[in-house]
Amino acid sequence: GWAGEGFNIFALSLFGWGIAALAASVFVTMALSILLPLIGISDTELVAEKVLSLPPLALLLAFTLAPIGEEALFRGYLLRKLGDVSRSPLAGALFSSAIFAALLFSYGSLAEIAVAFTIGLALCAFTEKTRSLVPAVLAHMSFNFLSILFLAWLP
Repeated sequence: GWAGEGFNIFALSLFGWGIAALAASVFVTMALSILLPLIGISDTELVAEKVLSLPPLALLLAFTLAPIGEEALFRGYLLRKLGDVSRSPLAGALFSSAIFAALLFSYGSLAEIAVAFTIGLALCAFTEKTRSLVPAVLAHMSFNFLSILFLAWLP
């Protein structure tokens, strides 16, 4: 069968989890884009300005190498380390996601920080569920690519 031909059902499963993680990230973003303005947070244009001012190489890195490094650090190392130190996977997820979101403070957008924190939590959940960084990396790469695509081609 497929296994004898090198087909890896585990890899396919991780790809499926990556699609689910991307869907969760998109859902979170859409939900927060509706909810945050209701409490007076509507500053996403700052993110668009910052992203669209980046050189093409930086944009390329934003959806290729950067997600790999960020996921290795935030979900691969900090999630586990902070979870171990606090003896709570939830605390590890909250702290690693808060640190991840804080790094986006340079965009000057509270909405971006809220979205990054919430997506960070979702990616922690997928990492814990699958015991792999693959879904988080795939979702992060795809999300960044789609975000850049939409910012660049949809006014």
